Amino acid sequence: KIVRHEGVAQLWRGTSASLAMAVPLVGVYMPCYEALREALAARGGAFEWAAPLVAGACSRTLAVSVVAPIDFARTRMQAEAAAVAAVGGIRRASGGADGVARVFADFLRGPDGRLSLEPRRLRALWTGVGPALLRDVPFSALYWAGVEPLRETLLARRRQQAGATGVAPGDAALANLMAGTAAGAGAALVTTPLDVAKTRLQVRIASDAAALRSVGELGATMAELRALAREGGMAALFTGVVPRVARLAPSCGIVLVSYELVKRFIGVAA
Repeated sequence: KIVRHEGVAQLWRGTSASLAMAVPLVGVYMPCYEALREALAARGGAFEWAAPLVAGACSRTLAVSVVAPIDFARTRMQAEAAAVAAVGGIRRASGGADGVARVFADFLRGPDGRLSLEPRRLRALWTGVGPALLRDVPFSALYWAGVEPLRETLLARRRQQAGATGVAPGDAALANLMAGTAAGAGAALVTTPLDVAKTRLQVRIASDAAALRSVGELGATMAELRALAREGGMAALFTGVVPRVARLAPSCGIVLVSYELVKRFIGVAA
């Protein structure tokens, strides 16, 4: 239907906005994760065991906070597109970087039509960061807690087979792909209810942020989860689980492989 009415290019609508968020997210997230994991693991004992989980949670908190305004703008664009579709319209406005800039400009414009950089308005760009953290931090903690042992198991097996020659780059990349994909699938599955609640809550925030701030984002997220359970039980909590897992599992593997390849290319020890 999208191809028939809007053209093939519309299948990639929003890619620019996604990249605008993904590039700084990964750029902050992955190096911070490695630095924190190595620092914690160096302490030994329980710190070493918990290092992937704690480092994953802390690094994701920082990264999500950095890109929260872009995610906020993207959510508002999605809500606008859904509103247009609900009345049978076709929205062709860009969902890319210029669309993000338009949302920022509209949101920061004061009653007199001028751009307002008041602290209150700037803080509002981080509205909804709470639900995003409640989804992404558990995802990241579970993901890295799964990746590290899976990757080490796969690499250890390859080391035994390779002997003195060591693990070939292709085998290391395959181990990263398999570990990242498997861990991403598991983490995506477990955190799907938080993703559903976050999406519903951020759409509501876009239209009535003041009302939701009055109860707090944590309280609002928990209330959303309870409402979902009442409305449709487990099926409602896991709405969209198949496309979510299908999207996140391979992307997690690809990001991990790509990051390790970039490290190898620039001469950083793996």
